[in-house]
Amino acid sequence: MLETVLDDSLDELRPAPLTPSEPLSSMADLDEFRAGLAAFKAGKWHADRWTTFRLRFGIYAQRQEGMHMVRAKVPGGRFSFAWARAAAAANRQFGGPDVHITTRQGLQFYYVTLDGTADLLEALYSGGMTTRESSGNTFRGITACPLAGICPAEHVDAGAVAQRLSTTWLRHPLVQHMPRKFKAAVSGCAHDCGATSIDDLGFIATVRDGKPGFRVVAGGGLGIKPRVAIELIDFVAEEEMAAVQEALARIHHRYSNRKKKMASRLKFLIDRFGEDRFVQLFEDEFAKARKLPQRPWAPLPWRTPLASERPSLPGGLVEQHDGSVAVVVRPPLGLLSSEGLEKLAGLAEGAGAREFRLTREQNIIIVGAPSAKAEGLAGRVRGLGLEVTD
Repeated sequence: MLETVLDDSLDELRPAPLTPSEPLSSMADLDEFRAGLAAFKAGKWHADRWTTFRLRFGIYAQRQEGMHMVRAKVPGGRFSFAWARAAAAANRQFGGPDVHITTRQGLQFYYVTLDGTADLLEALYSGGMTTRESSGNTFRGITACPLAGICPAEHVDAGAVAQRLSTTWLRHPLVQHMPRKFKAAVSGCAHDCGATSIDDLGFIATVRDGKPGFRVVAGGGLGIKPRVAIELIDFVAEEEMAAVQEALARIHHRYSNRKKKMASRLKFLIDRFGEDRFVQLFEDEFAKARKLPQRPWAPLPWRTPLASERPSLPGGLVEQHDGSVAVVVRPPLGLLSSEGLEKLAGLAEGAGAREFRLTREQNIIIVGAPSAKAEGLAGRVRGLGLEVTD
């Protein structure tokens, strides 16, 4: 029966204890990819094995013969100027005309040759970025509120949470071959700007009895059978979030349909079991997972919201809670040339801004611009042919 699938082997996928930390970018991943690429080119791997392998490294075959698309993770949409320059340089040398901002706050590079895939990965990994598990049946990139860390209404920086959770299970055997992909999002307050309701897992920051933590929802999704995520638990402490991830990964392994790809997301388990039974399955698995050793978790910096309402997005200039200003830039269709991305980074850095944020609307936000320079910066961005709405 499906109820017993992998029941006896899940523990083998979870060596304990976990190592203290896992880097986002690792050149060991590149070594692994080059070895797999060599095995495929030498005819030692069949096409199906190669497809499964390359997808774990964010590589898709395009319809154009011999061309590939490569997807990079940008956890929580936090995109440094250094990463922007690394992405631009990698795309210029190994990709097509534009870098593409995705609807999940990541980046995609197009028209990469088979041999060029490893070289592009090397350029990205050397710059501190990763493509690892940005596709395939794994924990995908974790998204967050586009104004995470700067919104006056937030309890906590959801982007920083997404960054931590993105490395918690990265490369771990438990999440390498799940029945289907698994998407997650984090919101910094009850406004849920991270759009957790449409993902497999969502964390929404809250405060209960003076203690900060997260409300947990799961089972959301779009596609041909959309579903709004249901509440799993109304409060977990921040140090328990990794155990929530583990509990749902185990449920996914044990019960999801491995034969029908289009019916293998968590939302189908909710339909199958019903909401109450699914919540009970989670509670039972969560109780087990929270007893297992987890990675060390340093407390997050929480703050008292300065406003009850969030700033409206997208558009123009947004005041941050620290007194600086964010500038919302709208690249057409989320596309930026390598030169355009480099010039935008130069303008932002020259104005004293802190970093970029990528949004699910495929926009790019310049964060931390001094208020006295924000208007001038917006004008110079428009001079690049990019839209900054008033």
